[in-house]
Amino acid sequence: MSGMPCVCRPPCEEGILFQGTCVCACSPRIQIRTLAAAILGASLSFIDVSAVNLALPAIQAEFSSAASQAQWIIESSGVTTAALLLLGGVLGDRLGRRKMYAFGTFLFLLSSAACSAAAGTVSLVFSRAFLGASAALLIPGSLSLIGSVFPPEKRAFAAGAWSGATALAIVTAQLAGGWILDTFSWRTIFLIPLPIGAAIFVLLARVPETRSEGPATPLDWGGAVLGFLSLGSLTWGLLESQVRGIGPSTAGAVSLGALLFLAFLRHERRHPFPLVPLELFRSRTFCGISLLTFLLYGGFTGSLFFLPFNLIQVQGYSALQAGAANLPFILVMAVLAPASGAVSGRFGLKRSIVAGCLITAASFVLFALPGVGGSYRSTFFLPACLLGTGFALTVPALSSLVIGSVPAGGISLASAINSAIARVAGVTAIAVMASLLLGCFSADLERRMPSLNLPEEAQVQVWEGRAALASLKIPESLSPGQAASLRDAVKWSFVNGFRRLLAISAGLAVLAAVSASFLVESEFDGCGTDPDKEGRSP
Repeated sequence: MSGMPCVCRPPCEEGILFQGTCVCACSPRIQIRTLAAAILGASLSFIDVSAVNLALPAIQAEFSSAASQAQWIIESSGVTTAALLLLGGVLGDRLGRRKMYAFGTFLFLLSSAACSAAAGTVSLVFSRAFLGASAALLIPGSLSLIGSVFPPEKRAFAAGAWSGATALAIVTAQLAGGWILDTFSWRTIFLIPLPIGAAIFVLLARVPETRSEGPATPLDWGGAVLGFLSLGSLTWGLLESQVRGIGPSTAGAVSLGALLFLAFLRHERRHPFPLVPLELFRSRTFCGISLLTFLLYGGFTGSLFFLPFNLIQVQGYSALQAGAANLPFILVMAVLAPASGAVSGRFGLKRSIVAGCLITAASFVLFALPGVGGSYRSTFFLPACLLGTGFALTVPALSSLVIGSVPAGGISLASAINSAIARVAGVTAIAVMASLLLGCFSADLERRMPSLNLPEEAQVQVWEGRAALASLKIPESLSPGQAASLRDAVKWSFVNGFRRLLAISAGLAVLAAVSASFLVESEFDGCGTDPDKEGRSP
């Protein structure tokens, strides 16, 4: 996720805490050390995504990467995290939570160092893929680590501390990452995790090892592999279609991804201990929640992934200014989210979600209005505040609905699945939106080219370099006037393509509101778990 998406975690992750029992009696000091280690580990992933998204324009410029290659830097990590997230939680429960958490931290630090030393786009993409795999261990591992040492009556405090601290880490990463990019090299961004990782190892030294009680069940390795291959194949086909066009290789990859997804569903239906129990989706409300999560987070991530490119490459913001541009969204959401419970209690969870989705759709429309130039206050400030309002209404109510739509014993798994759906939506949407943006950008630039009166050789260079989008290299043979005119044409072509993406995102947010209206059953329109369903199979 990038831009705005990098400052908003997927929903329901804290719900993983609210299941099971505390498996060891620990002193308050051990509990605090465990909580601190868990917060730092989860923050590693959020800090990385937040800061790296700001660094993408600088990375693209240094490596002279096409837009699709720059997108792979994010997508490679997103694919591995989304595909392995559920398996990462199971491995910690099975092999030891502290052991797998320490391994995930070690792999994260090793991958970050490799990213810092990357010689080109390809090596950076592969290093980021391993980094995403380590995040799939750290994110669920941090929550299960807390749940293993905090008794149920203290988990609400632990969840609040975890959520607040990771949100603060994201805010800090936005500002610190922007300052580092303006002051040093983008490679310095990947060195930030090293001291944090050292602190995690010190804290883990006193954290007791815990595992799930009861007999071991077979791991669903087949489901994990099929999910990874399906998402990876689909993403590759969509992103590479920007460069290769729609041909046998790209269409074949997308088709293969769809077939592998069907194979994944068939495998999950037959496996005795699946990663994703399909029985959960027999609940109409859970299906509605899953659909609106996919639509809302797909639109949110898919279009606003390109906001830093707009701010830095088109509007002329520095990296620090681009990071600070996210602050209104973060602050409004942080201030209003605690009060959203009162709104949901008075009007119902369904109405809160519908209102939040519609407000989010309106914010996307406002994000599409700015052209090239103008002050931040008159362009992006109001839509950022409105987006924070929409998510403040939606996300807490969505988490409550997930908890209330399944039996008490399935809360943890349902929360993890919903979080994974949000991540899969982001990965898929970026791939789709990237192809759409390149198509819109190319068509708009082609329409403007005749009026520029460029030499034929320069026109060929521009057309061949269009995959770079707003960072398109201006031919050196042009006069200063021609170069300025071409630069303006490139900026406006990007802005017009960006506007189309935001229109799609607004439509997806409206569809999310519609899915909430028609699929969320009225019995779940209040808070908490339905007492008649508690203890039953879904």
